[in-house]
Amino acid sequence: MMPTWDQQRARVATARRGLGVLALAGLAALGAACAAGRAAPPPDPEPPTPPTGDAAPSEEPSAPAAAVPTVPSESAPPPSPAGEAATTPPMATATAPAPEADAAPPRRLRTAGTTRSPQAIRQMLDRAAAQLALVDRRQLGRSDRSQFDTALQFIELAEAALDMDNVVFATQLADKASTLADALAMR
Repeated sequence: MMPTWDQQRARVATARRGLGVLALAGLAALGAACAAGRAAPPPDPEPPTPPTGDAAPSEEPSAPAAAVPTVPSESAPPPSPAGEAATTPPMATATAPAPEADAAPPRRLRTAGTTRSPQAIRQMLDRAAAQLALVDRRQLGRSDRSQFDTALQFIELAEAALDMDNVVFATQLADKASTLADALAMR
């Protein structure tokens, strides 16, 4: 006997609820695994201080520190993490060394696919701005006006990226501005 329409709908609804519950359980497990996997980063080690030339070296070698036994007694419970934090003295904060005055300026980052020079990017931006200047914004529809404004923002952001020597980002923005300007010029 063939199931009725209502029975088929009930089966589909039950299957969808079951899949939804499975998806939520999977997301919860994934979230718990991610939260458990995130441990606090270890504290930065204190950099060694360079010896100064003014101090005379000591004649006697320093005595080694007394060894502390690491075996806990059987009657004492193991220390809790909260108790360890309370008994551990705070670490001294280390100051970062001052940068050297004769350090070379940072290099311009480029990817393997970046072959455009800043001058070529500026030419592309000038072409896009010229195409947008030919378009009458008042005669555009709502979505076209939004694209027009977005193209202008891309041009401004690309110029700012070039000023900061971010050639990769400027290239991407110039490509987007040029694409939008071309599309608007055709309409």
